[in-house]
Amino acid sequence: MSDKKLDLILNGLQEMKQEQREMKQDQQGMKQEQLDIKSQMNNRFDTLETTLSLINEKVNVMDQKIDGVHEQVAKNVADITQLKAVQERMVTIQEHQEKTIDLLARRSIDHEAELRKIK
Repeated sequence: MSDKKLDLILNGLQEMKQEQREMKQDQQGMKQEQLDIKSQMNNRFDTLETTLSLINEKVNVMDQKIDGVHEQVAKNVADITQLKAVQERMVTIQEHQEKTIDLLARRSIDHEAELRKIK
């Protein structure tokens, strides 16, 4: 073979090696980008998990508060029911006392009338 052909083959091989080096550099660059993206995603997931954990804690606290409110409402309902029963008894007693007072007032008036007749 002639030197020219050998030089062409050698040049071709050198160009291919250069292209391979460039491709390897590109691949390494892509791998680094992938690692960076993966790291960023992991950081975001960690942030999301932390945020979700905080939200869960807040929801648990709110649930406890709501449970407390429900208990207080149930107690208030029971107290109101008792107060209504007491109020109804007081109204009944008051009505009975008013009737008794009316009866006694009528008797008093009748007795006064009889006393006037006797005089």
